[in-house]
Amino acid sequence: MSDVKRVAQIACKSEWALARFFDAIFYSLSDRFELTTICDVEHEPYGAINGAIKNRIEDIRLNAWRSEQRLKEIKSLADILCSLGQKEIDYKQVNGNCTLPKEVYDNCDMVVIHSPNTTHLNYAEDALNHGKNVVCEKPLCSLLRDKDRGNLNKLEELVNQAEEKKLQFLDAEHYSYKKQSMIFYDKAEELIKDGWTVTRVSGEIAEIDNPELERTKSVLSKKNGTGLLLDTGVHLMSFMSSLGAEYENAKAKFGYKGYDVDTFCDFGFNLTGRRFNRRAELRVVKFIDKLSDRKEYEDSNGNVKESKYIEFIFSRNGETATLKANWTGKKVEFNGQELQGDYHENECVNFFNHIDKCRTSARNSLKNLKVISELYQKIDSSVVSVYV
Repeated sequence: MSDVKRVAQIACKSEWALARFFDAIFYSLSDRFELTTICDVEHEPYGAINGAIKNRIEDIRLNAWRSEQRLKEIKSLADILCSLGQKEIDYKQVNGNCTLPKEVYDNCDMVVIHSPNTTHLNYAEDALNHGKNVVCEKPLCSLLRDKDRGNLNKLEELVNQAEEKKLQFLDAEHYSYKKQSMIFYDKAEELIKDGWTVTRVSGEIAEIDNPELERTKSVLSKKNGTGLLLDTGVHLMSFMSSLGAEYENAKAKFGYKGYDVDTFCDFGFNLTGRRFNRRAELRVVKFIDKLSDRKEYEDSNGNVKESKYIEFIFSRNGETATLKANWTGKKVEFNGQELQGDYHENECVNFFNHIDKCRTSARNSLKNLKVISELYQKIDSSVVSVYV
């Protein structure tokens, strides 16, 4: 029996799939994973893919700051065209019911979902019902629309179903698989095994972005069931749930910048469970250059700089130690000394290389989503003014 896992992918024009997934599966993972089918909404893929290439070329012309990522996406689109043309992979159209044709399931072991957030749960359900392993882009379900109210219960049912059937149901939450994150996890696991306790957690993902960009508007909207805490807060929370933490007494403050969902959130909770003690204080924020108080993000020349990090403070027998992953600086430090690790720069490669020991299981993600849902239920009484 072959050790190569056959993969079907949903939504081939997804930004994240194009920027990371296709490069990984075509070039770095081909000895263990075979892409058999791509699925999308168009009747035939060629016109849509050519149109996507033209759109990205125009983006490069208009938005030079996104040029590097757009070039990666164009390369992936060209690779898809070549593979389809040479009949190396198949193409199937999907319908609005979030189900795949039987022949897709007949020719795959795993389904990788990059579709819009509001469809994640239904595609995952369909794949699990057909006995297939599932890898799903975060978040595993949407939460903000009225019709989303039963999503957490449904997700829990699917998690239980996957565990009973011994199927993999995994969250491809990509921050956990950045090179710096992998090094951070290795050191954190070592410290916890040596009897150190996590006594404080802090972290933030503070980004410069343009609130007028259609791409950003499409990600953060009530129509798509996703606010910033659900879209980005899950990244920071994964570092606790993946290491065995439990959450208590969650609190948050939300801010808005011309959107119908949150674009700012200061949030925290008490941490208990495996070697965790005390509290985590975290922040996710878009449009930091639009904040009324942005001094902490300005350099000596007044230029606004992004901040992306997670930091754990450990203690043992009166000693303390600090472990920090800095994603903007692309380094990990333990007590001020930089740590090294042999991991790939592409998060997707790291994810699939460690898929049999995946930290971001759907079970762990469910834990995070329950807390986020609890905080969103209190959002109307937790709004603060933070933007100009």
